[in-house]
Amino acid sequence: MAARERPARVQEQRHHDRHGLHLGYRYFDKNSITPIFQYGHGLSYTNFTYSNLQVPCSDVTHGGVINVKVDVANNTAVAGDEIVFLFVSFPNTTARRSVKELKGFYRVSLDGNQAKRVTIPLRVSDLDYFTWAPTSGSSKTAS
Repeated sequence: MAARERPARVQEQRHHDRHGLHLGYRYFDKNSITPIFQYGHGLSYTNFTYSNLQVPCSDVTHGGVINVKVDVANNTAVAGDEIVFLFVSFPNTTARRSVKELKGFYRVSLDGNQAKRVTIPLRVSDLDYFTWAPTSGSSKTAS
């Protein structure tokens, strides 16, 4: 496909972010763009819901692990698999970071109308970010 045949969003993306940090979904998140077909669209005959997210991190040390837990339920009669993604964000950081970063995932197989508790381990050290200047702000976890 020649450059002039590319969709406008691709050309805009290349123009405004030449450093490569905000490509694909990172670019969409940064610019509040909703894709026409989100990742995984149309690949399942099932419907999953998430509930009871727990992020027990009140007493975790820098070398520790946070066991993020969430309940996943299959709301249909058809068995299916779901990939649970763990994203983190740093809403108050001064560093140039993505709106959200993938830090873990878990594949779960559920029979029809079945629910399971999923645990995704998150190392605190995986939240580190290398930068030449110190940054400030808190972090926020979502599944």
